[in-house]
Amino acid sequence: MSFVAHQSQQIDHQGAADNAIPESLMSSRVPKPVPSMNRVISIPSQSGNASQSGQITLQIPGGSNSNGYLRAGSAYLRAIITITKTAGGNADNTTFFANQNKSAASLINRLQISANGTTLESINRYDNWHAIIQSQGCNAGYTNNDSSITEYADSSLNTGTATDGSFNVCIPLFSGILSNAKSFPLFLSGLQIQIDLNSSALAFKSAGTAPAFGLTYVVSQAELVYESIQPDQSLLDGIRMSMAQSGRLFELPFSTPLGLTSATTTATSFSYNVGLNLASVSGVFMVEVVSTVEAANTAVNAFVRNSTENNSNSRRFYLDGKQMVNYDVAMDSQNFLECQRALGSILSLENSTVASRATYCAAGVSSGSFYVVGQSGRRFAESDLCMAGSPCSNLVIQLAKTGSPVACSAYIYVLYDGVAVLDANGSCAVAK
Repeated sequence: MSFVAHQSQQIDHQGAADNAIPESLMSSRVPKPVPSMNRVISIPSQSGNASQSGQITLQIPGGSNSNGYLRAGSAYLRAIITITKTAGGNADNTTFFANQNKSAASLINRLQISANGTTLESINRYDNWHAIIQSQGCNAGYTNNDSSITEYADSSLNTGTATDGSFNVCIPLFSGILSNAKSFPLFLSGLQIQIDLNSSALAFKSAGTAPAFGLTYVVSQAELVYESIQPDQSLLDGIRMSMAQSGRLFELPFSTPLGLTSATTTATSFSYNVGLNLASVSGVFMVEVVSTVEAANTAVNAFVRNSTENNSNSRRFYLDGKQMVNYDVAMDSQNFLECQRALGSILSLENSTVASRATYCAAGVSSGSFYVVGQSGRRFAESDLCMAGSPCSNLVIQLAKTGSPVACSAYIYVLYDGVAVLDANGSCAVAK
């Protein structure tokens, strides 16, 4: 999975010698990287300023040796967000971003990345997917500290009775292409990035004494910042020539989520059925946001359990009729660890989520937060394998709940594996 780092334990092959000299006592000949020049590049938006429900388009040039590679994990979106709200309220009024972590990613409704007209990935309701990864797949220190600086996570802007304010944000993008283990070969093809923005009501919330909302916003000076790796021209010429002569393709394995949305009811059962036709599903995730909270302007869109904690709860996910977890995931502790398994971080000593028992396991049906239901379809987790998930033509989700569930919007994300392939001329296709 591209979004979360994995650690694999090295197992010695059978037949190894009983005694060996430790590596720390031996000389090592470690290869040096090829000659290259690295620089940080900023690409401004082609669409200029954008307002609520608008669009940001970014074109990363490619197709010639001078473009080199886009360094893996180096890209982020930088912008100034200027808000204008209805006058009123009191001096303690604050404005903050709407998603579970109050992150500036709540601005993004959809993230789409293409190469030479071929869509590589398209993430619907990116705002909630970002919050899932940030709260469950990242270390709490990153969310509480680093992300509070870059994207105002769990922070707010004191707008008082004033009618405007601004956020200077940098948003790292949880993208299977940009956050990959492999750098993207811009010398073969450029990238087109389209960001569809949320409405004001989905992007922002207000709090304080008699808060006044009526808010609009404008995104200005938007730009994609990334690191370019420029190897020696002769190396790129050699790669391109070898590909052309042998017909070989540049392959880029990646993982990305398919975002689905379903309106739920207050019933104690929930059923969802969708055709996928995917060769490798690594995990399925689902969050619920209380409809009245989502529609209001004064509370963060928290992920809730939407049931009481009870052994009678049942969370069953089926891939082509095969249950992903062969028992009913009922209790909070079970659900938490199965979600961690799906993110590849179960029992990880390095990963401490931002959730706590007080928030995750709150007694009320809809009073908790950070509650993500996730189950793993991954067969192997080794970094030297791709497409290691489970094939799935049809996904079925069946939930049985206790207590008195409230009306919620359910956001479902199917994390699947694909391979982007490029030929010597830059033509691109995706196997998934």
